[in-house]
Amino acid sequence: MDRATGRRRTGLDFARRTLVLQLLVVLVVVGIATVAYGVLSSSENREEAQATALAIARTAAEDPALRAAVTAETADPGVATASDLADGPVQRTAEAVRARTGALFVVVTDDRGLRLAHPDPAELGERVSTDPTVALAGREEVTWATGTLGESARAKVPVRALADASAGGDDDAGGGSGRVVGEVSVGFAAATVRDSIGVDVAAIGVVALLALGVGAVASGILSRRLARLTLGLQPSELAGLVQDQAAVLSGVGEGVLGLGPDGRVTVCNPRAAELLGLVDPVGRTLADLGVAPVLRDA
Repeated sequence: MDRATGRRRTGLDFARRTLVLQLLVVLVVVGIATVAYGVLSSSENREEAQATALAIARTAAEDPALRAAVTAETADPGVATASDLADGPVQRTAEAVRARTGALFVVVTDDRGLRLAHPDPAELGERVSTDPTVALAGREEVTWATGTLGESARAKVPVRALADASAGGDDDAGGGSGRVVGEVSVGFAAATVRDSIGVDVAAIGVVALLALGVGAVASGILSRRLARLTLGLQPSELAGLVQDQAAVLSGVGEGVLGLGPDGRVTVCNPRAAELLGLVDPVGRTLADLGVAPVLRDA
């Protein structure tokens, strides 16, 4: 029950409702920003992982020693056993690249898609689990796929034979003009990419919590300020007080004129306006209204 109006209060008061509403707005804005950042970060990290895989695959595919070794294996298909391949130059080179870059895998195949290098020696000599057609056709390919080592961001780059100098060609170390003799596939585990996304989202989450905390404190201060200014009354109670005051002033037979600290009229009932001949007096001084000095000094 409100002592000022005699009305029973129900639910949250106006200041608390304002606080809750402000907190909800801050929470929604922070939540949307966090989700948007997470989505953008996920896309960015996936693209970055694929770009890194492509750069590593290109570098490996342009290595003259690897190109020569793949060319030799392709020239005599099926001769080398899995054991031979495990100890061969292609496997050693691929594993060295994998160890140096932290990739999930560095796989090298011949021109038929048979593995010449793989992190699991048991897979050597077998056909790759993902389609090598694009790379073996001489084009680079970047994908997000699942193979024998799980889901990963991967890139496939063709391996080209070194130009035959004895045939009058140039020794093309850049690998851009020789015939395709195989392909290099490099991949980064999806879990690694997601972990990176998790770190980014955790960082933005901390910032979001700080923003929410600042918003809560600011909303609390504003709520208390509002409660003091309204004397703890609800908007409906304030409206009721104004209506009650207007009814009382209108019903009084005598003129009632109220002045503020600055001498401006704040209250004027109809009887006072009639007696003094005032029109729209609220907000104006008695001097502006032409009230006689004797009345102003009374």
